[in-house]
Amino acid sequence: MNLPKPNCKLGYTSEQVKAIMGERLPEFQKWGRGSTGAICDGLTFDFDSSSYLHNGCGPHGFITYRRDVERFLEGLGQDD
Repeated sequence: MNLPKPNCKLGYTSEQVKAIMGERLPEFQKWGRGSTGAICDGLTFDFDSSSYLHNGCGPHGFITYRRDVERFLEGLGQDD
């Protein structure tokens, strides 16, 4: 499968998902309802200093995992 490289370390941004899915976006949103995603806020918690540090990524907001995009495009269910 020839997908673009995710813009975030965690996966695809909302804008990328919209571009990849095109007209199939509503179908993908229905397919992915209830699945997990990530939030990229550009920060990582540093336990040594007990503070949040910028990690060089984002902030990108809601992130969809690459594997979920691949599974949908391959016609697989969430649990396959």
